[in-house]
Amino acid sequence: MPAGRTRILINVPQDALYYAALGCIEVGLGEAPTVGVYQGGKKTALVDRRGPVRRKKEAGPRRLVR
Repeated sequence: MPAGRTRILINVPQDALYYAALGCIEVGLGEAPTVGVYQGGKKTALVDRRGPVRRKKEAGPRRLVR
């Protein structure tokens, strides 16, 4: 920073928090119309309903190297 300079050098637009959402919209516009369409409850029924904490307890301790 130059000597004697006290101004902020980075300007962030006021609506910058929406930039990620705008990027998602741009990506979505380029995808096929069938992507992300709800396929019914049968697909979601395959999800393990026990929950992640219980599954970890049931799996027991794991190591990175066996």
